[in-house]
Amino acid sequence: STVGTAARLVGVVKDITERKQMEEQLRQAEVVFETTAEGIFIMDEAQRIASVNLAFTGITGYRPEEVLGQDPNELLHARRHSDQFYPRLETTLRGQWQGETYCRRKNGEVFPAWESVSVVRDAEGVITHYVTVFADITAIRRAEEQLQHLAHHDPLTGLPNRLLFNDRLDQTLEWARREGQRCALLFFDLDGFKHINDTLGHCCGDLLLQTLAARIKVALRHSDTVARLGGDEFVVIMANIAQAEDGARLARKLLETLAAPIELVGERIAVSASVGISIYPDDGTDRHALLKAADTAMYSAKAQGRNRFCFYTEEMAVRALERLGIEQGLKRALETQGFTVHYQPQVALSDGAITGIEALVRWQHPQQGVVSPARFIPIAEEAGLIEPLGRWVLSTACTEIGRWAKAWGTALRLSVNVSARQLLRDHFHETVRQALLETGFPAHQLELEITESTLQVIEHSMRVLDELKALEVQIAIDDFGTGYSSLSVLKHLPIDRLKIDHSFVRDIPEDINDVAIVEAIVALSRTLRLKVTAEGVENEAQLSMLRRLGCEEGQGYLFSPPLPFAALQAFIMQTNRQF
Repeated sequence: STVGTAARLVGVVKDITERKQMEEQLRQAEVVFETTAEGIFIMDEAQRIASVNLAFTGITGYRPEEVLGQDPNELLHARRHSDQFYPRLETTLRGQWQGETYCRRKNGEVFPAWESVSVVRDAEGVITHYVTVFADITAIRRAEEQLQHLAHHDPLTGLPNRLLFNDRLDQTLEWARREGQRCALLFFDLDGFKHINDTLGHCCGDLLLQTLAARIKVALRHSDTVARLGGDEFVVIMANIAQAEDGARLARKLLETLAAPIELVGERIAVSASVGISIYPDDGTDRHALLKAADTAMYSAKAQGRNRFCFYTEEMAVRALERLGIEQGLKRALETQGFTVHYQPQVALSDGAITGIEALVRWQHPQQGVVSPARFIPIAEEAGLIEPLGRWVLSTACTEIGRWAKAWGTALRLSVNVSARQLLRDHFHETVRQALLETGFPAHQLELEITESTLQVIEHSMRVLDELKALEVQIAIDDFGTGYSSLSVLKHLPIDRLKIDHSFVRDIPEDINDVAIVEAIVALSRTLRLKVTAEGVENEAQLSMLRRLGCEEGQGYLFSPPLPFAALQAFIMQTNRQF
């Protein structure tokens, strides 16, 4: 070959597939490193930060140059890893750890983080780096806290609910048992809250509950717990009381706090409450016994006139058991037609002629015998049974008296009692209209009796009474003189009759005060052009005085006791009966 001229060409070929794959993997890893939402920092073998990604800066606020070479335990971790953390990490099978910790941002704010730490080794197994990935879980923890709060608190008032109340009461009782201390449970609900809901609407009712809940919290000690069990029922746990009077003292304070008027939709509302108190360990040693005792005491407070508190007693427990028996018996009697209607005549005092009859429900209890209406009517009202019972009485009386009057050509006024719950029910007049249509009883011969206390409940609205008057039925005010009616309201109501309460008739003519009251009621009825009937007439002296005072009608045992329907027919057939 020519000097200086290449005689051959030597080429070297090297397979770089693996290198290219590694480069691609590194490129992908770099993309992940920079674009992931989790913060990443890489430490050298001495646990000093060697590299961070963009998310690290976004989460912590630190720029890369501010953290390189720094110890994350000093810079980042609000709760630093122990000195044995990394030695233990290095001995684990996979060299990994993950868990919840707390980190600190550059501005000092501490936040919860989920952190994962991994050991990186070279081909010989020597540790070269540590890779830490972390995420800010503040939003997750906040959501969990909100869910926990919703699970344990009433959404309307923000007070603890029944679930949290049960837990706190159990803890309080355990502490009291261990320390030999006493504690109290106050169970209370609002008097007449349903009426406020029915008349002003549920939005106002909710606002009222929120306002009262805030008041209750302010009235308590820091160690006390108040919870809303539902509706208008609240309960207070008083831990570590020295004596039962401590519970009474708080009950008085709560009653005063709740009684302060509240402005709602332009109305000035004042409410009261009935409070029952039970004491640990006197009235029970567990949650169920104490709550039952306080609930029983609360019902006793309501029965005594409301706006008061009562301590639990064994006597109350007996009465509560009896009440439960009556309530269950009432339900069965409604299902099996276990009631009957008796009728008491009303007579003209001038000549003794029968002018009307009042329908009175009677109940023969299978175990207790004849139960007085004074015992079972209030329970029927509280248990929500008075409406179906009232409908049955109205329909039965209209059917029996209407059929008999038609057969004998007799026109008698039929009086039927109506409760406040019936009147406050929407479209009560439709219930009356339906009963008249189904029985054929003449509307003008039906008289609905409402008590004076009921009148005060509904006096805010003339609509209820106007709707009834539109049916042509008559309206009487029962027990007049016992409810402190406003005469300025009374004169505008569409009523036809006043019934003088028997408490004013009982002691005449001996009691001059009762004589004066009856005389005033008779004079009032004349002024307002109303008819008047005296209840509870039992002797000739009362009858004579009532005649002298100008009372038109009377009703009572002097004339006749309430009679079953068959006996009533025989009584009425004795025409021109004189007394």
